[in-house]
Amino acid sequence: MADLAIGDITITYEREEVVDFTPPFMTLGVSILYQKALASASGGFLFTDPFTLEVWICILFLSCFASWEEFHLRNGKNPNCHNKKPEYLVTELTFMNCLWFVTGSFMRQCYDIKLKSVPTRTVAAMWWFFTLVIVSLYVAQLVFIFSHPSSSAESHFSNLEELVTRAPEKQIKFGAKLGGATASFFERMAEDNNVYAKAWAYMHNHEEDIMVKTNDEGVRKALQERYALFYGK
Repeated sequence: MADLAIGDITITYEREEVVDFTPPFMTLGVSILYQKALASASGGFLFTDPFTLEVWICILFLSCFASWEEFHLRNGKNPNCHNKKPEYLVTELTFMNCLWFVTGSFMRQCYDIKLKSVPTRTVAAMWWFFTLVIVSLYVAQLVFIFSHPSSSAESHFSNLEELVTRAPEKQIKFGAKLGGATASFFERMAEDNNVYAKAWAYMHNHEEDIMVKTNDEGVRKALQERYALFYGK
């Protein structure tokens, strides 16, 4: 028979009926044990990671719009188009030339066709400023991704509410130790909190598949499967 014991045991109402606990010197609450998210493998399209798909679509749309605007504000047709033997040739500012100008601005390339009118030069100046900001953001984000690989990892959830909401979509199972203090905690909190109620309802309805008998079993399950283990520290 033991008179005194020291251990990391959660104080519950049932345990207090048979054991006298001293005031706790540390309380850490309930944690979620889950596999660390792995960085998404983009393969040959790693260069697209700095921006989302929506941002790339907006850039493409703005590129086409700026090309059309330059073409719309051009100086007119080639003045030498009707002269069979002109003294010198003047390149007409076609839509393809405008598109090439807009694309070359991103690559910081020179452009051999001069924009003579004030409207076309104004649009060009605004576009150059836009590309300067976009390229700077792209380079900074790309450097950050390479220096922090884990930042591009796929995060399934960051808290209990996200876990309960995304579990069906991400096919994530979650549970706790069967008959443990953590499971009792969820059962009590389910009466007052909707998120805990959903979590407890899922664990109670799938008790045979997701509830574990020991914490070690839960750790192995979390390592081998897409499984989140609730446990009290």
